Amino acid sequence: MSERRTRFQKAMDNSFDDIDVFTNINEIKRLGDEIQLLDVINPTSSTYGKIAELLSRVKALKEFELLSDEMFLNQSN
Repeated sequence: MSERRTRFQKAMDNSFDDIDVFTNINEIKRLGDEIQLLDVINPTSSTYGKIAELLSRVKALKEFELLSDEMFLNQSN
């Protein structure tokens, strides 16, 4: 029997690395809509899980890593 893992456990295991970019972006948007700003001040376990999943999905978006400032500083106008 497979063990059901919580949203928090999946986030800690980087389970969202294998998911395609567009699915992650859509889930990030959905999670962002679900989390209220005041929920972050005194989070419930459900909110902890949502925040952990949101951050894990953001970290999995390798395609959107920022370019280093050095690239722009070395570029001549």
